[in-house]
Amino acid sequence: MVKSTLCLFLLLIPGLMLIISPIASDAQEPVQKFLEIKGFRCQWDKVAAVKFDDDIVRFDISPWSKDPKLTINLFLDIDHVKENTATFVGNLGSTEVRAFATPMGLFFVETSDIGAVHLTTIYPYKVGSTGKYLGTLSRNWALGVPMPSLTHGLCQPWEKAQERK
Repeated sequence: MVKSTLCLFLLLIPGLMLIISPIASDAQEPVQKFLEIKGFRCQWDKVAAVKFDDDIVRFDISPWSKDPKLTINLFLDIDHVKENTATFVGNLGSTEVRAFATPMGLFFVETSDIGAVHLTTIYPYKVGSTGKYLGTLSRNWALGVPMPSLTHGLCQPWEKAQERK
C-alpha cells in the first residue's frame, strides 16, 4: 500500500509541475512589468499606531491626516538593479532611500536624521479596478517612548512629468 501510494505520488509530481509551470510564469509577467515602474505616488489612508499610557499599551487606528496634501509621498528614480536607490519626496522635503525588489514587491528603507527607520512596501497587487497597488509604510520612531506605526494606502505609477502639472 505504501509503495503504491509513493509511486502514484511520484508520478503525479511531474504532471503537477507541467500544470503549475505555465501558471507560475503567467503570474511573473505582471510582477516583471510592476518592477519596471520607475516612480510611484502613494496616498496613505489609515494608520495603526501603538500608544503607551503608563502601564497600558493600546492600538489607535485613525486617518493619516485630515489634510490630503499630507497623505501623499512620491518614490522617484527607482533603481533596484544597480544602485538600489530611489528618491523619496514627502511633505518635509526629499531624501535618498534604499530600494530593493523581490517577487513580493518593492521595498524602500529610509533612515531619518534622528535614527528612526521607515520601511515602505509597494506590493505588485492591484486593488480592484483602481489600477493602483497596495502599499504599507512602517514607521519606527522612539522619541522618549517607542512610537511604532503601520500605515496602508494605494500607490499608482508616477512619472516626473506628472509632478509639474
